[in-house]
Amino acid sequence: RETEPAVEKIYKEFGDKVKFVHVSFPLNSEGLNGALARGAFCANKQGQEQFWNYHKNAFQVPWDKMKPADAKTAEKFFNDETTAVAAKSKLNMEAFNSCLVSEEAKNYVARLKNEFNQNNGFKGTPTFYLNNKLVQANPAQLEDMLRKSLKQLAAQ
Repeated sequence: RETEPAVEKIYKEFGDKVKFVHVSFPLNSEGLNGALARGAFCANKQGQEQFWNYHKNAFQVPWDKMKPADAKTAEKFFNDETTAVAAKSKLNMEAFNSCLVSEEAKNYVARLKNEFNQNNGFKGTPTFYLNNKLVQANPAQLEDMLRKSLKQLAAQ
């Protein structure tokens, strides 16, 4: 959430020169992060524009929505919050709601948790890879790395 504006700036500057891949990794797959990640998967199924609208709105969900009032109804609370993001993003709600609770969406989040983990250097979000290699960098450092890499490519 904190780095989103810096990453957006990098994308705008380098998007026509570098392939960017965004992964909606949930820090907690059982909480709101997991529901929002499933929602990102479902939004992406509706198209790139729909995904980015959803993505933008998901980052606007207030921090206080991370903890439901009642742990017994947490899953419904998180799904309702995610559905509200989808509605604000003007997604096809019938398709979205069906996808959100599907095994396909749940398996997507589980696959992400298995693919990105501490065993391969992943420590949290945001994490950046450059040329398929994990880089320990904040957005400003990543921006410098991209400039240097592109300059080296242009010199070759």
